[in-house]
Amino acid sequence: MTATGPQIETAPPTLRQLNTAVLIAAGAAAAISIAAVLPAEYGVDPTGIGRVLGLTPMGERRVAQANGGKAPAGPVAGDAIATTPDGGRRVRIVLGPYAGREVKAAMKAGAELTYRWSTDGAPVEFEFHGEPDVPRTPGDYSSYAKGMKASAQGRFKAGFAGHHGWYWKNPTATPVVVTAIVKGAVESFAPIYAKGAAVAAPATDSVAGAAGSVETTRYATDLPLKTVMRAVFGHAAQEIWKRQGYVSDATGVHSLFPKDAEEWTLAENDALSLAEMTNILLLPGRRVDEQAWIDSVAGVRKSALTLAALTRKQDKDAYMEAGLHLNDACNACHARYAPGVE
Repeated sequence: MTATGPQIETAPPTLRQLNTAVLIAAGAAAAISIAAVLPAEYGVDPTGIGRVLGLTPMGERRVAQANGGKAPAGPVAGDAIATTPDGGRRVRIVLGPYAGREVKAAMKAGAELTYRWSTDGAPVEFEFHGEPDVPRTPGDYSSYAKGMKASAQGRFKAGFAGHHGWYWKNPTATPVVVTAIVKGAVESFAPIYAKGAAVAAPATDSVAGAAGSVETTRYATDLPLKTVMRAVFGHAAQEIWKRQGYVSDATGVHSLFPKDAEEWTLAENDALSLAEMTNILLLPGRRVDEQAWIDSVAGVRKSALTLAALTRKQDKDAYMEAGLHLNDACNACHARYAPGVE
C-alpha cells in the first residue's frame, strides 16, 4: 500500500488578481526608478533617497562625463581675457567637474609664438593640436602633444594657417582653473564656444573675477598697440592740439585758438571724443594687466575731460595749459607701453 499526502487544489488567479499584481509590480518598478535609477543614471533625485544611498553623485558624475566634451555656449563664470605687460595675451578658463574646454590662437602659416599654461594645482588631461583653415579631409587636424600635466611651456611654429591651441579636460569632481599665456604673431587667442553662440570673449579679470558675472562682447583687438596709440589716439590728440597756441609768419603772429562759438564747440567735441575713446584701452585683449596701465588711461581721460570743460569757458590760457597736461599724459603712456610713438 502506498501512502499519499493530502491533495491541495489551487484555483487559477482571477483577472482582478492579475491586474492587482501587475499594478503592484509597475508601482514597485516606478519606485525603484525614482529612488535608484534616476539618481544613479541621471543625477536626478526627487525623493532624496539617492543621495542618502550615494547614488546621486554617481549619476551627476556620469552626466558630467557625458557632457564633458561639449563646448559651452558662452563664457563661464571666472573666465577672463587680458593683455600682459609685455604684450602677450592671457586667457583664464574654468573647467567644471569632468568637463573639457579649448583655447586656440588664430595663426598664419609660419607664424611663431611662445606659450606657457598652468592649472591652479591639479593635473589635467591635455592635447596641443591644430586645425587648418582649409581642411584636406573632414575632421582634419594635427596633434602636437598630449598627456596629463599641471603646467607646460614652450615655443611653437605654425605649419599651416589655422587655429592652434589646447584642449584640457578636468578628470576630477572639483573645478579647475587653467591660465594660458601666449606671445607672438597671433591674430587672436580666445576660448572656443559652441557653434552658433553669439559670443566673442569673456570679460576682463576685474569683471569676471568679482561676482561671477561676465560680459559677452563683439569686438576685435587685432591692431598692434603701437598702431592704436599712433593712428587712433595720436590722431585724436592732434585734432585738439592744432587749435592751441600761436604761429608766426611774414605777415605777423596768428592765433590757432577757436575764433567763434562754433569752433569752440568743435574743440569740445574733439576732447569728449578722446575721453570716450580711452574705453578702447580697457577692452579685454587690449587692456594691459597692471595698475600702471589703468592709471595711464585714467590720466588721459581726465585731461581730455578737463579740456572739454574749458572749451565751454573759452579760457585760452587754461585751455592751452590743459593741452600741455594731455601731452604729458600721452608721453608717459607711450614711454612705458609704446616706445617710439610720438
